[in-house]
Amino acid sequence: MQKLTLNWLQFANFMGFENRKIEFGPKITNVYGANGTGKTTLIHGYKFMLEDKNAENNSDFTKKHLNKDGVSIKNASASVEGEFDNNGKQLKTFHSQVENWKTEDGVDRLVGHTNIYRINDLVRKAGEYKSEIGSIISEETFKMITDPFHFNSLDQEIRRKYIEAICGTKSDEDIAKSKSKYNELIDEINLITLNGLKSKLKNRKAEVQKDINRISVRIEEALHNIPEEFDTEALSVEIKFNETKYKELEDKILDSNTVDNAKNDAKKNLINQIHEKELENLTILNTHKLAYEKALMGARSEWDNLNKELSEINLKLTKLDAEIVSAESTPGKVNLLNREVEKISADLLLLVEQFDDKNSQKFDVNDNSFICKYCGELPSDPNKVKEKREEMRVSFYKVMNTDLDAIEQKGKTLKELKEKSESEIKELTDLHDIYKKQLSDRRDEIVVEKNEIESRLLDMPDPDLESVKITTTEERVFVDKIYRANSDEISSLKLKQLEVITDESVNKVIQDLRVKKALINADLESLRRKSMSGEVRIKALARKEEINSEGILWGQEVAEIQRRLTLIGFFERDKAKIIEELVAKHFKLVRFKFFDINLGDGEVKPTCITMVDGVPFGDLNHAKKINAGIDIINTISSHYGVSAPIFIDNRESVTDLITTDAQVINLIVSPFSKLSVDNPEYSDEFLAEYGKYNIDNNLSLSLEEYIKIKLKG
Repeated sequence: MQKLTLNWLQFANFMGFENRKIEFGPKITNVYGANGTGKTTLIHGYKFMLEDKNAENNSDFTKKHLNKDGVSIKNASASVEGEFDNNGKQLKTFHSQVENWKTEDGVDRLVGHTNIYRINDLVRKAGEYKSEIGSIISEETFKMITDPFHFNSLDQEIRRKYIEAICGTKSDEDIAKSKSKYNELIDEINLITLNGLKSKLKNRKAEVQKDINRISVRIEEALHNIPEEFDTEALSVEIKFNETKYKELEDKILDSNTVDNAKNDAKKNLINQIHEKELENLTILNTHKLAYEKALMGARSEWDNLNKELSEINLKLTKLDAEIVSAESTPGKVNLLNREVEKISADLLLLVEQFDDKNSQKFDVNDNSFICKYCGELPSDPNKVKEKREEMRVSFYKVMNTDLDAIEQKGKTLKELKEKSESEIKELTDLHDIYKKQLSDRRDEIVVEKNEIESRLLDMPDPDLESVKITTTEERVFVDKIYRANSDEISSLKLKQLEVITDESVNKVIQDLRVKKALINADLESLRRKSMSGEVRIKALARKEEINSEGILWGQEVAEIQRRLTLIGFFERDKAKIIEELVAKHFKLVRFKFFDINLGDGEVKPTCITMVDGVPFGDLNHAKKINAGIDIINTISSHYGVSAPIFIDNRESVTDLITTDAQVINLIVSPFSKLSVDNPEYSDEFLAEYGKYNIDNNLSLSLEEYIKIKLKG
């Protein structure tokens, strides 16, 4: 077991202490004092020294001591130094915060702070200091084994992880194997977590419950507009009666039609002949119409193609004109490039001057550069000065060479740009005239081609104008002999159709029979629809039964899911009991509640609540919280193999303190006393007041009795 014991703390200009040293015993130290005498400052200083924080774990707090007027002393540094016994080895730590002041316009201004750290009187950087302290004991472990309240200030999930790491736990599979009723859970919790299984079952239950809730809506939809119930047998008899009447009317109509069959046949034959001739003429008409449209399209096609070629040639001419204009601008480009070359040449000359200036610099450092900013003296070892000088000289020439290389590289880049620009100037000058001549020749060729197309378009009539003669559809039909012969024959057949006269009396009888037949047919259709509605009703009722059957199956599935969820609930309760019993073996006073059961739905939720005699930590009085915290500290210290000083504030409220192997520093409120160690100390004025009270009242009160009277007022 590594045991860290605090021997003493030395305060200088820190909060309420101007200059104070407090020594501590190896086991228990009682620090007395009235409120405001500096007991809590001990914790602030202790944590500032080790962690750069105060008792509330804040790094932003006032460290400096204030004078009687409440003003801090300028340029005074706040520091705390302490000495530990680390398993027989001395360990000294020191942390100081120095103010940095700057004078601007005759006014001194605080511009920041510098922190100074030392371990065993050797200066350390901030990172080194924290690393060395952390190698002895990590910051989080240190907080947990020195502050009785720290563990219970952590998030429940973090507390649970610490307890499981320290005390161990049991897997869901092991707990499931402990009782046969949980055997059905083993295979599933091997595939997914218990929470995953619960979530899966709850989601499925919600889905099925949603379907169950929609059963009434679905039944209502199935029965929407369902036909009313009727006597199917009576309806069947009525349908048969009407079908018989319908057949009788059909037979009568057939007999009446036989009388007039010959005339009707002649009439039908004439109608068919007329239809055949009209169809033949329609075919001829469509053929002539297609021929006209084809001729018109051919004339348009050649006209459109020539206009398209003319548009393309005009586009080529536009592009060539743009290239010619661009070629005309070549001399301007050459002038721009010449100016760029002149600028690059000037930049190259400037770089040569910079290179010469940099190369001529010499290393020159006097001894004042090595004077310590804190003590104002040179290092006592001349070899250190020599080493530092050589280090600075090497650094100086290293930086110089880097700068010279950068200047040289920039010069090479500028030289390449200059050569590229000069080459481009020569190329533009040589090719300019040749290129311009080629563009001009090409333009002349395209103009000739354009003139030829425009001439052809002038010679070709516009197909949209009357100058283009195309035989119309009407003209083609007029000269078609077959079409004209068919038209004449259709007129002749229509005259013959008028000559065929049917017997009006026969027609009237047939018409009356057909009306009666239509009425009977309408009644039959109505009766048949009613008969079909019976089938619709049967199907709707069958769908209702089908939906109800689905509801029964879903209800059974919900019951099964709920059974499994209830089984998981029992499992979680048993798991809570097993783990809580397992953890309880590592503590004397506290117990941990790892699962919270909702009385409403029996839901078991993971938690980590510290309990003492069934009361949660947050509801305990101060004394029980202190003892619970020390019980937890004892277990954590035993697990990590390390103990450190425990500061107990308001110790006077704790009558019986649980035993611990760690060093304990009790901070005890003692009314009217000064800050003192082991026994309360009182000012001479207070003691004189106490003596005068006894004399004036002819009493012999003890100091404790007098203090009680003072407190009562």
